Amino acid sequence: MGSIYLSKDQVSGAWSYAVPSGYKVAAMQSPVMGAELSSARRKITTTTTGVSLSNAGSDYSTGTFTAAEGWLIVYIVKQ
Repeated sequence: MGSIYLSKDQVSGAWSYAVPSGYKVAAMQSPVMGAELSSARRKITTTTTGVSLSNAGSDYSTGTFTAAEGWLIVYIVKQ
């Protein structure tokens, strides 16, 4: 679907896509090589047609990441 630039400490945002029937959105974070780490954390949540970022605070569970500068890679997978 595409890639979205994420700035250091960015913990909010939402994007939606036209997704073919039988597929859903998935995403992964790819930090910029050598980027300064952040003490902030972001949670990446996907739905059938979109992806959103929220502040993860001190949550270290699945789907949370350091809010370092990087790219959010958005793609589709079969449901």
